[in-house]
Amino acid sequence: MSYVRWNDIRAAQVERASGEDAIEAGKQELLATVIGHRLAELRRTRGLTQQQGADRTGVTKGRGQQVEQDGEKSRAGWSAAPVVGPDR
Repeated sequence: MSYVRWNDIRAAQVERASGEDAIEAGKQELLATVIGHRLAELRRTRGLTQQQGADRTGVTKGRGQQVEQDGEKSRAGWSAAPVVGPDR
């Protein structure tokens, strides 16, 4: 069975993906989505509604929903610690 080493094809794949910057941007977007979904999962695990999570973090319910949907892209100036941290 033959195989191809990543180092042998990496340059062509990076070019195909429009360069290193495009790959990094895609990676950051995916990571942001994962973080948002994880925040929602932690909120639900703690038995909090979206409104309760928003109240604990000092944002509106709509802003909390936006953070859960967009993750880090929307999180500037906002801390999830009151939702995901120790119970109060």
